Amino acid sequence: MDLQRLINWNAVELLENAEILEERPRRIYNRQRDPFELNDDQFIRLFRLNKDLATNIINLFDELHDNPHRRSSALTSETKVLTALRFYASGSYQMDVGYNYQLACSQPSVSRCLRDVNSLLNNPVMFNEWVHFPRSIPELESLRNRFYTDYGFPGVCGCVDCTHIAIVPPSRHDNVYPEHVYVNRKGYHSFNVQLICDSGMKIIHVNAKYPGSSHNSFIWNNSNVLPLFQTLHARGHDQFHLLENLLYMYGINCISVCDSTCTSSVYRGFWLRLTTMAFDTNT
Repeated sequence: MDLQRLINWNAVELLENAEILEERPRRIYNRQRDPFELNDDQFIRLFRLNKDLATNIINLFDELHDNPHRRSSALTSETKVLTALRFYASGSYQMDVGYNYQLACSQPSVSRCLRDVNSLLNNPVMFNEWVHFPRSIPELESLRNRFYTDYGFPGVCGCVDCTHIAIVPPSRHDNVYPEHVYVNRKGYHSFNVQLICDSGMKIIHVNAKYPGSSHNSFIWNNSNVLPLFQTLHARGHDQFHLLENLLYMYGINCISVCDSTCTSSVYRGFWLRLTTMAFDTNT
């Protein structure tokens, strides 16, 4: 009798456990798909780069981020790079990027992808290949000639301006990087990043060292590009200028957008194209 009662008790316990498991919601795993199977327009809309350039970055990631101790179950270089590119393109939250059916990553995995790819893109070998100011007089002349051919600006080899990049507020009690210096004139925390582009809207210089409260003219006066232009002009190469807006201080190396040497029609045509491209990248 005791043996039969024990068997019945075990049977009842097994049935109860089976019911609990049946009621528990099943975990749903996202099935990853190959983004390179998308057509070219869909791929660019999703990652803001074409397939060839994305493949180039993935190959560089393999070369510069070789990890012999990587787990066999770790994310591939392709998944890491494309996950980061999707985040850069969308400006969305990591969770949303992770749920994307093309990538199928968890939020912690997205965070690690961003860490690794950010480190790659800031590697001097990688960064200086894609973003660099002209290194010779012939390169400056080439930029100047393209500006004049496309827009009629005499002597212009680049456009300079600053933009605020929003950040998470730092600690209020940080003595080295106090919180208040990052509050810009619009009331939010940011870095004030100076960018210089050529006539094809390609970025050729980045200065991201200064907090949001820094004025554009202060950043320019402390930029490593200013001494370059001062040296050029001191040696007689005074036909090279940057096009700037009124938030910069006038100097021998800048042409204001309101300068008499720049016709209003040409100015409107150039900045209309720049504005249109800015809207296109946010669609």
